Amino acid sequence: MIIEEKDLALARCRALVEKKLNWGSSNDWSAQDFERLSERIAAETGVSLSATTLKRVWGKVKYDSVPTQTTLNALAQFLGYDNWRLFCVSNLTLNGNGNHTAEMATAVTQKVLTLPFWKRRRTWLIGLVLIVAVSAVAVLFFNYFNAPIDVSQVRFSSRRVSEGLPNSVVFEYSVGNLKTDSVTIQQSWDPRRRERISAYKGQHTSIYYYPGYFNAKLLIGDQIMQEHPVFIKTQGWKGIVEQSPLPIYLSNKEIGLTGNTMEIKAETLREKTSKAVFNDVWTHFYLVKDFNLNADNFTFETVLQNTSAKEEAICQKVRIRILTSESAIGLPLCSKGCTSDASLFIGGTNVSGKDRDLSAFGCDFSKVQRLKCTVSNKVFTVFLNGKSIFTAPANENLGKIVGVVIGFEGAGKIESAAFL
Repeated sequence: MIIEEKDLALARCRALVEKKLNWGSSNDWSAQDFERLSERIAAETGVSLSATTLKRVWGKVKYDSVPTQTTLNALAQFLGYDNWRLFCVSNLTLNGNGNHTAEMATAVTQKVLTLPFWKRRRTWLIGLVLIVAVSAVAVLFFNYFNAPIDVSQVRFSSRRVSEGLPNSVVFEYSVGNLKTDSVTIQQSWDPRRRERISAYKGQHTSIYYYPGYFNAKLLIGDQIMQEHPVFIKTQGWKGIVEQSPLPIYLSNKEIGLTGNTMEIKAETLREKTSKAVFNDVWTHFYLVKDFNLNADNFTFETVLQNTSAKEEAICQKVRIRILTSESAIGLPLCSKGCTSDASLFIGGTNVSGKDRDLSAFGCDFSKVQRLKCTVSNKVFTVFLNGKSIFTAPANENLGKIVGVVIGFEGAGKIESAAFL
């Protein structure tokens, strides 16, 4: 019965994702569609699910194990739920319309009609009891996990133990007299960075390997009790090769850092990663600090180049991100033939190259590219080599600018990067 419920929940989840995307039946999806879905999920939830993982969920790749909880939570969040458990409660047990109960009733009815007449009365009673029992448990389950909690008893704060990277953060917390053993700290926007903690020890530590402006959260059950920023700054520009479970830090000498000029060479990447092909091998250059600039009025410009050969990184992708205290701005560049897979975001607004022409973000990386973006009078504008290529409203409050991140798939160089 448990396996059937999980299968039913996953099928419902897939159907809702397909409905949200409106790309047609998943039976007709290509490998690029799953790459595109991976990017959409990452942009909307902050969780990176590989295209291979998504293919497994949709049954495109043979895989006997069930999806991990991280995968299920990310899919649920993509559909607007806090986590997989609440998705299941809303869509299987109590979805507002009683659909799951109705489905069970239909199944029981069909089974009863196939039985001999003398057994039907007893089967009807069993089916009725089953439906009532499931509905009662569902109501209790839903009410239990949505019971109000006295937030005034909760305390939550943090402090860094040092400057630079990596950086340990000490969290101090208290839940007062609340009777609970389900206390969790989420260190950032990424739900994968959740740790179950004791309700009564009062202290917990975590390591941050990447710089950024993170919103740490204290949760009881699935309710956010308190949250506050954790600001992990860099001491100037920092080059990081991203990999799991631990990143690779690059020295200033290895990136040839001089002012706002730096690069990651192909030979350095080969030495660090033992790879000759750099598809999906990313090096990011971080400058994270308080810029004393508001994101509602700024100009940023960079001159850069992806220096990978196509045999090393077929799409020669580049990412430019401006981190803010409330959200972020993300811009793509890539070779001209790959703009269908490009996507950009401004706060909570996402634009995909699958349903909008982003071909203007395609580049000839045989020469350097000059990219500039501005926000002025609530209008966001992107310029490439002096030509305006994208505009959009900028009505969302993004807060203060707290960082710049420039990433290369494979090798690349930055000749300049600055707010003007």
